[in-house]
Amino acid sequence: MLCLNNGKGVFQKQFMKKSAIKWLHDFYVSVTRRHKRWLLILIDATLFCLSIYSAFALRFNSSVPIHRLQEFSWQIVLLILVKIVVFRLKGMYRSILRYTGIELISLAWQSVLLSSGAQIILSYLYGDWPLPRSVLIIDGLLTLVLVVGARLSIFWIFSRAAISR
Repeated sequence: MLCLNNGKGVFQKQFMKKSAIKWLHDFYVSVTRRHKRWLLILIDATLFCLSIYSAFALRFNSSVPIHRLQEFSWQIVLLILVKIVVFRLKGMYRSILRYTGIELISLAWQSVLLSSGAQIILSYLYGDWPLPRSVLIIDGLLTLVLVVGARLSIFWIFSRAAISR
């Protein structure tokens, strides 16, 4: 490893950053299409969990007791499964690099609107739905931001790896 120490290790950090981006790019290129799809589903499921937890934290002022989340566990699992199914049906797992601009935002918006909208409509129709509707709305907005951010980050990694070659 090239390490020209100027007192702060700037060159070492830049080298490590470039090698990490290259490693991510090379790993992703070496994986089969089927495994890429499952990797994206896993990333999205993680983002969905993060968004629902963050929605609870925002709604209840950062103090989300675990027993409070356990009350809604079946609805949270249903919400995540519905999102994955809708994202798959809308084509969010077809190709990453195909959707990099307005198409990505449009497709993500449609997917989030359908998946979160279905849950919000169910909560209104069911009436006694224990999951707060405000959490569902916040979750939808956070999901949109996280999914678009993740896809753009992946695109950024590919573009950075292409520039460095």
